[in-house]
Amino acid sequence: MSDRQVICRYLAGADNKHNPQDKSLPPIDTTQREKWPPPGPPPDPAEVQAELDRARQELASGADPLRARVRAVLALLRQEYGEPNWPILDPVGTLVEILLGHRTTDPVSWQAFNQLRRRFPTWEQVRDAPVEDIQVAIHGVTWPDQKAYRIKAVLQQITEERGSIDLSFLCDMPLEEANAWLQRLPGVGPKSAACVLLFACHRPILPVDTHVHRVSIRLGLIGEKVSADEAHAILLSLLPDPTSAHDVLAFHRNMLLHGQRVCVWRDPRCYKCVLRNWCHYFASHPEKQKQAEALASRLRSGSTA
Repeated sequence: MSDRQVICRYLAGADNKHNPQDKSLPPIDTTQREKWPPPGPPPDPAEVQAELDRARQELASGADPLRARVRAVLALLRQEYGEPNWPILDPVGTLVEILLGHRTTDPVSWQAFNQLRRRFPTWEQVRDAPVEDIQVAIHGVTWPDQKAYRIKAVLQQITEERGSIDLSFLCDMPLEEANAWLQRLPGVGPKSAACVLLFACHRPILPVDTHVHRVSIRLGLIGEKVSADEAHAILLSLLPDPTSAHDVLAFHRNMLLHGQRVCVWRDPRCYKCVLRNWCHYFASHPEKQKQAEALASRLRSGSTA
């Protein structure tokens, strides 16, 4: 059995004091806010500085400036937000939670996921339940009627194609084949498929959501006309090591957090951004530069007014 299969079996409960003959879902801590465990500590400052120095050297040597910028971005975001830990769900749970999360905040989709789990202890029960009962269980998410129908349809198709509701085989299938297989399921596009493969199978494939997409455009990593679907492969190719699943996770998760907290849609908070020295948007917006300099001047003078 491969390492990836071991991971998937553990997450699914098969090797976690869970009887494989018992189809009930493995226990998880439903008191936490969402599927993401707290991040680990940031890297040593010397490591971050070494990556920044290497990025500057790459720029000076005429190497690809986008790759150098991504190296710096990855290091600075790890310093700012810490080292993300892997989400806690297995492939099927990840897929269902992702389907619930479309146009829905993480806390709401996580609450709906756990409501669904409490109402139906097994995925087989969800598959066989009336759509109306699933809709009641996931109330609170946007479009619960559509999502209830889609979740049921996905579980039915998995059963028809695989004989049981188990996606652990994706962890060992060639990555392109696994990605294509998932995208055949109802309502599963490139981002959802990438989330399942990265989060649950630890495969090096990059999901690009609205936050990662927006921040990438502002940083100048991709053009404004590049769609989120097109950005998956482009951004992955720019990472220092595109084959490192943990680097891919760190880039995705920390870019997402940065888009939620700093590089927000309406009025990005450039004055508090750790990436502004590497950012195309900041370099091209004098008003943002003045705002950042004004804050820096107040801090130097000891004033917080």
